[in-house]
Parts: sequence; structure tokens; C-alpha cells
Amino acid sequence: MTSMLRSKKPADGGLAIYQHKVAVATAVTSSVKSLKVQKKERSKMYIGNLIKQDDQIALKFYDEDLNLLEDESFADIFSLNFYLQTLPRKYSMTKTLLIIHDKSLNRIDLQIAINENSYFIT
Repeated sequence: MTSMLRSKKPADGGLAIYQHKVAVATAVTSSVKSLKVQKKERSKMYIGNLIKQDDQIALKFYDEDLNLLEDESFADIFSLNFYLQTLPRKYSMTKTLLIIHDKSLNRIDLQIAINENSYFIT
């Protein structure tokens, strides 16, 4: 919001000079800045669905909008773990929910991988 202030009329009868006074909305600008910071700090949660069946392990990897990013299968757990540790750098991710479905044991485990070293399963 802009308001105008009229200065005193000059003694020589000249034109009046107007000065603009701009109200600074510091509360609004600081709120917008904090929202931008919060948006940057908010990390996206990726989802990894791993299905262990017999001697095969299938991996389906999704982004935060459930778009399929990776669809791979592995013969052993060592290859899978190596591949999992490459994904954080490839997609610049900070958090991933790993859903591990072991069909032979009829068990589902959930874990959250936060850093590159926590992207592995046993």
C-alpha cells in the first residue's frame, strides 16, 4: 500500500512536492521467506518395493508421486544391496521407505533408509 504525503508549500509559491511513503510489510515478506525455507527443507519420500521369492529378488522403485522409476530383478542379495546404494545419488534422495516382502517366510518388513549406507536389506 502506498500513501502520499504532501510537503509544506514552498515560500516562493512553486509547485508542491509530493513524497511517496511505502508501507513495508516485513511480516509478509518474512512469512514468504520462511515458507520457501520450509519447502526446501521438506524432503521427498521415495518408495522401494522389494519382493523376495525363491532365489529371485524383484525391486520396484517409485518417486513421491508413485511414478515408477526402477523395475529390476536380482539373483542375489549382494547385487541388490550394491544397486540400492547407488540410488540415493542417482535420484538425489534423502528418505526412502523400503517395503520388503519375503514370500517364503510370509513376512513384510518396513524400514526407512535415510542415508546412503542404510540402503540395504538382509
